[in-house]
Parts: sequence; structure tokens; C-alpha cells
Amino acid sequence: MELQTTNKIALREPMKLTSENVEAIFKDCLAESDEKIRQIISGVRIKAGFNRDKVTANRDNILSMLSCLPKEFHAFKGGGWTFLNLCVDADGRQWTDFHQMCDMLVCLGIAIGAVKFLLAREFWQCFPGGMPYVVVDIPKGGAA
Repeated sequence: MELQTTNKIALREPMKLTSENVEAIFKDCLAESDEKIRQIISGVRIKAGFNRDKVTANRDNILSMLSCLPKEFHAFKGGGWTFLNLCVDADGRQWTDFHQMCDMLVCLGIAIGAVKFLLAREFWQCFPGGMPYVVVDIPKGGAA
């Protein structure tokens, strides 16, 4: 079964966690103008203005990519893990070389309500590298 994003990018289910897929979905979800911004998300280092309709249309793709993360990130398996490990998938393969790409995935996850930081930003300095711990909570019926 093929899915179409609003930019007519042909994608297959389940969507694999790759830099290319994260970037494509992130760009597709961005609002085209200030007037279309319905949701502003603060990641670790970036802020993104998303078009809510596009985020909703890409929800399954985002859930699919999040489900590829190691069990330590998932709420009912590991309870959350450091952002520094977000560049590795559940099979131990590094899916990106860039923290910015990981941050894009975090922003997308926050936008659909499946990702959150374990502690408020002012406490991140207590963590290794000053990076937050991230938890992925995919509701039942999601792509986990």
C-alpha cells in the first residue's frame, strides 16, 4: 500500500527511519507561510512552525519512524533515553550523522503527541552533554 504526502512523495508502509525520510516528512509538514502556521514546536535546538493538517496527514509515517527507535526510548519498555543516542535505530545501526536530523524527528514526534522530554529544559544541564532525555509514547493502535 502506498501513501502520498501532501508534496506527492510516494512512500511505502511501514516507513523506515532514514535521514531522507525524516527530512522529507519534516519539510512536508512545515507551514508554507506565517498565516498557515498552526503549531510551533520547540525541539532540542530548533523551532518549527508546522501546518497541522500536514502533520495529521503524516501521522502514520512519523509513528512508523519512531517505532524504529531502540526500546530504551519507548515509555513502556525503557522509559526514555538520552537524545545523544537518538541517531541509532533498534537494530543498532546509525541512521544519521547529524543531531539536527534527530531534532527534526523529535519535533515531528512532539507535534503528534508521541514524544516528550522527561524533564523541563532548565534541568537539561544535569544530563550528559546537557542533552535531554526523550521518551516515545506510541498509543495502542499506533505503529509500534
